[in-house]
Amino acid sequence: MCVVIDINSFHSVFDTSSRDYPEFEPVNRWLYTNPRSKLVYGGKRYRTQLSTLKKYLGYLAELRRQSRIAEIDDDTVDAKETELEARVRRPDFDDAYIVAIFAVSGCQVFCSKDKHADKYVKMRTLYPQGQNPPGIYRRRTHRHLLCDDNIVALRNRKR
Repeated sequence: MCVVIDINSFHSVFDTSSRDYPEFEPVNRWLYTNPRSKLVYGGKRYRTQLSTLKKYLGYLAELRRQSRIAEIDDDTVDAKETELEARVRRPDFDDAYIVAIFAVSGCQVFCSKDKHADKYVKMRTLYPQGQNPPGIYRRRTHRHLLCDDNIVALRNRKR
């Protein structure tokens, strides 16, 4: 499985003392036990937000050591974010950078507690022709998304 984890969900995935960790523990387990799993991210906005999560940088370092991080080219994600913002001129579209990561990478799973983003993350017209919007993992009952079918050949990876 390739997954983008929303910044607001890092504590749920990685902090075992988090109240909702039991709902997100399958994502954590999948990331650490499936050698084909990848945590996907890219773009300056996502990277800036990620840098504020100092508590979780050790987890990211361990995933990187295990080759379970897939960084998407920042410039490509940023260009797509700008394009999406120009196409969707709506004040509630504040997650263009998330949609851009999916559109640029081809990743198929979004781990998020933020229902506000769903409307745009699921909007087919924001993705390249032939690419489906990602499935959204929000609770343990969504663990069916954590499967080899959602491991894709990611596009625009950083070299």
